[in-house]
Amino acid sequence: VMVAALFLVALNYLFLLFENNTAKYALLYSISLGLMLGVKTTALPLALILFIPYLYLCFKRLSFKKTFIIFFLSIFFIIITGGFSYIRNFIQTGNPLYPLNLKLLKIVIFKGVIDNAVYRTAIRPGDFSLVKILFSEGLGAQTIIFLLPAVFLGIPVTMIKRKKELSFKLIYFMILPLLLILVFRFVNPIPNLRYIYA
Repeated sequence: VMVAALFLVALNYLFLLFENNTAKYALLYSISLGLMLGVKTTALPLALILFIPYLYLCFKRLSFKKTFIIFFLSIFFIIITGGFSYIRNFIQTGNPLYPLNLKLLKIVIFKGVIDNAVYRTAIRPGDFSLVKILFSEGLGAQTIIFLLPAVFLGIPVTMIKRKKELSFKLIYFMILPLLLILVFRFVNPIPNLRYIYA
């Protein structure tokens, strides 16, 4: 619940930054993103979804000097509010994501004691079935009526109706549910459907 709540808080400040790019909103965004990272390591891919638009915003709208200052202040507050366990793990084990063994293209980046395959063995064939996603975990009718049409029809309809008003903010908002589902399905190693709510 805390990851989902802090994700929404950081998303709120991100959208406020799109409207009014001030140091106050950048600070509040950074604190909420840091707190989200500090709750669970499963928040890392979600934080990346929120951080990439922030980078775009910093480098597109600000001068180089102001971007440099605000960017490093943001990183500082993210680390201060959410980096304790990652720093502790790195000092004690050499792996900020300990106990997870982190590999990229079969190259070990951080050595841990639990391979990602251990999590994948817990997946049963029916874990990602549409029926289970919709009705076993309580998503149900509201998903069929609201979420699925919004995800699959929202982008094309918006592009047709608002060609002149398309912006990075609007496109990002429209693809965000799809990004969250992709992170849940392909990045997050734990197939518990409650993580799709975050």
